[in-house]
Amino acid sequence: MKNICICGFGSIGKKHGLALTELGYRYDVIDVRYELSGRYDKEYDLVLICTPTAFHISEALKFINTKSFLIEKSFDSDLEKIINAKSFFKNKNVYVGYNLRYTTFYKDLIECIDQYGNNFKFINVVYQGYLNEWRPGVKPEDCYSYNKNLGGGIILDVSHEFDYIYNLFGKPKKADIFSYRVSNTTIDCDDYCLAIWEYNNFAVKFELQTFGGSKRSCQFIIEDPDNEKRVFYNEFKVLDSEIKKSYNYQLHSILNKEIEPWDYDKIIEFNELIMKGKI
Repeated sequence: MKNICICGFGSIGKKHGLALTELGYRYDVIDVRYELSGRYDKEYDLVLICTPTAFHISEALKFINTKSFLIEKSFDSDLEKIINAKSFFKNKNVYVGYNLRYTTFYKDLIECIDQYGNNFKFINVVYQGYLNEWRPGVKPEDCYSYNKNLGGGIILDVSHEFDYIYNLFGKPKKADIFSYRVSNTTIDCDDYCLAIWEYNNFAVKFELQTFGGSKRSCQFIIEDPDNEKRVFYNEFKVLDSEIKKSYNYQLHSILNKEIEPWDYDKIIEFNELIMKGKI
């Protein structure tokens, strides 16, 4: 039996807890709102850091005897803290909670790249959602997604989209990110983001917002291999039904060592890219 602890038992912590239960694992919990069953000094096989983003690294540093971590996205809201924590994570297994990588949607993207990779002209990434529907019953003042000081904001909150493009294609040669607070949905966080990443032979546009709508997709514009004057579209959509399953697949893969731990230098590079916004 593996020793597992969930640190932070809010919305995302409960989703991981349900996934662990369905996979047949028991777990400890550390959260100020609940009776504690876990200890920071205990040696765990895996600790899941599910606190507000601004406290991810500060909480992880307390688990001095643990060697494996799943840090919920985003890794932290403070780039300097991410860089300075490299020595702590040096000899540890680190994973980040970008569970879109464990969906049919992501597999379809890989298949499209394998088939048409040399013919891409443009990629259009869209996220439209409504923040108030993410966590029903949660007060905005208590939730990190609404508050800058807790690590909220469109760029970190919807960083799944940046992650899968980065993981598929690597660091762009040029990048620009613009974010803005359009609505009063949040307390003080940006809720709209427009970004362009340029690669050698194609570009990616991201348009992300959390004040309304219901769409999550990635559209490839591809040059016809048989007619260079013609382009066509391949569009892939994320299904809500797949998201729940993805937590199970992710945890199963980590706990059974089916995937390699993340390269910490790549974690730093990715967070520099999305937080600084420009290359």
